[in-house]
Amino acid sequence: MVPVDLIRLILRTAGINGVGQTPNSEDNNDVLTHLNVMLAEWSAQRWLVYHLVDVSVTSTGATSYTVGTGGNFNVTRPDRIEAAYWRSTAVTPNVDYPLVEIPAREDWNRIAVKNVGNWPGWFFYDSGYPLGTFYPYPVPSGQPGELHINVKETLSSFPDLVTAINLPPAYLNALLWNGAQRARILYGLEADRSVDGQARKALAVIRGSNVQLPSMRMPAVIAGAGRRFNLWNGTVG
Repeated sequence: MVPVDLIRLILRTAGINGVGQTPNSEDNNDVLTHLNVMLAEWSAQRWLVYHLVDVSVTSTGATSYTVGTGGNFNVTRPDRIEAAYWRSTAVTPNVDYPLVEIPAREDWNRIAVKNVGNWPGWFFYDSGYPLGTFYPYPVPSGQPGELHINVKETLSSFPDLVTAINLPPAYLNALLWNGAQRARILYGLEADRSVDGQARKALAVIRGSNVQLPSMRMPAVIAGAGRRFNLWNGTVG
């Protein structure tokens, strides 16, 4: 299916055009813009994205790495990092170690010495724009390996009206009904309960197929005792 055919169905489903009526160019372009805005919104929601992308960079001993188009992690700039891990290449086969997220700038600021060199165990992501910044901690200085991040796949926007839609099949129904819901607003029509219900149902189908819940794990500070690396002051004790 191409966008122009989807838009024709959207406008008919929304009750804006009747059978046999063809949308004019202005209608096509307006709805196309709204569909691309909707896809951008969906790309920010984990449960509406069908895939996580694994992106890596070889560790250089730097204290930070840029994330975004043209950055060290060359990927569409994510609003957040879903997961990260350190891959040690010092041994064969290589061994992967998950990194724990430091969730807030305030927590990152509490770390007294940020350039401590050691085996990385944590990371902080500053979601700046147009490039974000990834901070591994401790800094893997002198440790041969790769830093990996998992980010949401960006749902492909529609470049024009005639390029084939490149999304999993279930997304077509969600685009149809949620597009019709927005089209009614665009054309000044009142909400339609049937359209709204189908729109929610279509999104629920995508959510059911995309949801992935990681296994719960106990924090290291609770899971065991002994001498441990202190995240805040960079010492072991």
